[in-house]
Amino acid sequence: MWTPIGDKAAFAPFEQQLNDDQDVVLNIVEKDPATYEEDLVNAIASGTGPDIYYMRNDWVAKYHGLAKPIPFQTSKYSNTVKDYQKMYPQAVVNEMVDAKKNIYGYPMSADPLVMFINGDLFSTLRAQLIQSSNGIDDATDEAAKKLSIHLG
Repeated sequence: MWTPIGDKAAFAPFEQQLNDDQDVVLNIVEKDPATYEEDLVNAIASGTGPDIYYMRNDWVAKYHGLAKPIPFQTSKYSNTVKDYQKMYPQAVVNEMVDAKKNIYGYPMSADPLVMFINGDLFSTLRAQLIQSSNGIDDATDEAAKKLSIHLG
């Protein structure tokens, strides 16, 4: 397994468990982050690439012709896109699953951007602005009304 992260010790428990529980030997190779993409692409293109490697999510589409889908017939984990969709946000599915329902990777983490809005707070502030001596201009009032309606 190639990694540009540079902390082989962090993978030691995973490496040990896999080596103990499976008929597999996992060798973790730390690669230089500055040249990782080029080294990885060249190794895969020449047929000498690693079996497991880290890839940025936007590289999946960029190097689609080089990467091979995960061969699930030999995996003890989920083997359907439906299961994958249950485990990960749609943004991950969109990047890791192609039109033929091939899965190209599992994310290390999924951190979708989320914005939480307190609708009650917005409504209260709108009411306070309307009652204040400064008032509220028509454009701001219209936007606040739309926001309140949208937020319920």
